[in-house]
Amino acid sequence: MKRLTKLRNLGIKIIVVYLTLILIFIAATFLGARFSRQGQNAIVTKIEKNIEKIAYKVLRYGYLAIFLQNFINYICMCLPFIGIAHSVLVIFNTGFEFGTYLAQRYIFLSPETIAMSALTLLILPHAILELLSYSIAVESSISITLEILRGKHTLSRNDILIYMLKVCLGVLLLYLAAILEYSLIALSISKGNLSLNVPINYR
Repeated sequence: MKRLTKLRNLGIKIIVVYLTLILIFIAATFLGARFSRQGQNAIVTKIEKNIEKIAYKVLRYGYLAIFLQNFINYICMCLPFIGIAHSVLVIFNTGFEFGTYLAQRYIFLSPETIAMSALTLLILPHAILELLSYSIAVESSISITLEILRGKHTLSRNDILIYMLKVCLGVLLLYLAAILEYSLIALSISKGNLSLNVPINYR
């Protein structure tokens, strides 16, 4: 019974983190769109240059290029203290660049519409798995951070085991997300819906 309660509480914490990251992404997308509307397009030039680099890496190395890029961020998110700040920075920066890019490409759309369009991105299968993986990492970071702040300088074997299991689960989800994302990219390329001139990896 206690295990079920702990699992339920863990699930609730992960869901709360998941929803928080979504809100941060949508808010950042809106701010990015507003930023772009003010004529600040230097960031768009930077994004377009990065798009080409990311595209060539993905086409050359496949899903591993996507996985390794996300894995670095994931590991940082798992760390005590800095994991929380790093996750907010990554999600906000991604949303901000996403909003800025769309605002420049589709100038007829309002910032509000662009921000809501972020939801269509977040409901893609690979995006759900990726964000869920990040949520597990952030929850793990928060848990370990709280234990340290409470004066628990030495973690028990059980604490370490639970932490490692959560980290491994997150890595598995991240790996599956990379495979799904690459499959979607490959499918889009085969149908001619995607070229190197459009963003294929929104990070």
